[in-house]
Amino acid sequence: MAEFVVDEAEEVAGRVKKQIISELRGPAIFRLCAAPKDIDSDGSLNTGHDGKRVIPEVYYLAAGEMLALVLALSWVITWIAQPPSPIDPTKTIIEVNSLKNRIGYNNLCVGFDMPPARYFAAFSWMFISYLAMKYAWLDMMRTELCRDHMTTCNVILNQITDAVYMIAFAGFMFVFLIHPWDTVWGHSAGFALLAFAQWFILFGNTLESHNASWFSWTFIVFYGILTFGDFFIIFGNYMHYEKHGTPWAPWYIGAAFDYGWFACLPLTTVFLPAAPALVMPVRLDDAVQMGRTALDEDCSEDEEMSVQDED
Repeated sequence: MAEFVVDEAEEVAGRVKKQIISELRGPAIFRLCAAPKDIDSDGSLNTGHDGKRVIPEVYYLAAGEMLALVLALSWVITWIAQPPSPIDPTKTIIEVNSLKNRIGYNNLCVGFDMPPARYFAAFSWMFISYLAMKYAWLDMMRTELCRDHMTTCNVILNQITDAVYMIAFAGFMFVFLIHPWDTVWGHSAGFALLAFAQWFILFGNTLESHNASWFSWTFIVFYGILTFGDFFIIFGNYMHYEKHGTPWAPWYIGAAFDYGWFACLPLTTVFLPAAPALVMPVRLDDAVQMGRTALDEDCSEDEEMSVQDED
């Protein structure tokens, strides 16, 4: 048993080391934006740094990197701008806001609740959503290719989690439209859906894998406790505030769960189990005409085939 634990620890340590080396080579978003180096002799385009392989997890990692960057820069912008609080114009948004009144501390989204940080974050979120949706789409494709080696329940779970992951990142845009001083419930709903989708996508991929380590499952349980506990405390504080005008949980407990959940985001890539890459050669094909003209041509071809069949 001791040797098994040591082997598991060495495996996780090795993956952490590889992750650090990967980050030192450059953020995942830079690797995705890099222009292809060459075209193969058969005319296909190299779509990744590892030949023709496309690794879906690189998109997952890039989305997490951009999310962390946008949160950090939003807080810097808000700290510099010091926008006034909508509920008390004599104070700044950092000093007084609807969320702080209810949970006792400034959580992460306070940084982009007011302009100019909100404009920056809303614009940046379009790119984050693309990366997340691209990952989910590639993961769906991989699930279909691996269907013969998976149980029906695993296939269905993966497809559902990928779809919810897409919806969560697209729906998060409502966080910028629904202000916390109008309704904290509507404002926090996007965050809650994103957090749960982030956990379920990790759970689904780990369940699908046949080589998930004991450390991976331990992290999933810990991450799940933080995720569900975080929003249990937040929503409990909302209900308590509506009745009594104060949060029910001490602020430091809520902050520990909230910032602990955020700290787990970069670790999700480390604990994701190994999964197959996709081979996606890209090459030029004959020009395809679109629109009304193309439709007329298709109809003409169908009529000619019908006449030939009659003859």
